[in-house]
Amino acid sequence: MIEEAKQAVSNFNKIGQSKNAMIGVGVFLVLVLVFFGSASVYNLVYKNKIFPGVYVGSHHLGGLTNLEAKDFMENFNNRMAKESLDFSFIKVDKVSNFKLSPVSADDSSVEMVKINSESSAGKLVSVGRSGNFFTNLWQPLYIRLFSQRVVSADVVVEDRFVSSLKDYMSDFSDKPRNANI
Repeated sequence: MIEEAKQAVSNFNKIGQSKNAMIGVGVFLVLVLVFFGSASVYNLVYKNKIFPGVYVGSHHLGGLTNLEAKDFMENFNNRMAKESLDFSFIKVDKVSNFKLSPVSADDSSVEMVKINSESSAGKLVSVGRSGNFFTNLWQPLYIRLFSQRVVSADVVVEDRFVSSLKDYMSDFSDKPRNANI
């Protein structure tokens, strides 16, 4: 009789353990389904849009479409052309502040420095969409919740602008010397 009681208790423990295991597996599967479902809905909401958490410099561009991002960059180009670019250089105790216009003095229709809005907008929209299926599911949520993804814009700089900048910076460069080797 004692052995029968031990056998019954042993069977009861096995049934209880298997029920707990089934409950644990069920909860895990529900959590996986909730994750995949929410990630899929999130990707559908931001289809053809920049995911939240994507910045260019200090400008948050999350939620913008490709066209809106291009317009933003073009507006930034227009602002640079009107206001010029501010530079400040410090060497020991000497500070030099100057402005350079990104528009050519010879031809006002030529921008020597500009943001390539087409490629930059495409790069911004592709953030979080560049991996395989599983990467594309978790990466947008990770960007939104845990990190701020800073993307650099594609900037086109002409040689004339670089030479003008070199002229202004000549006071701050070290003159070449003989190393006496």
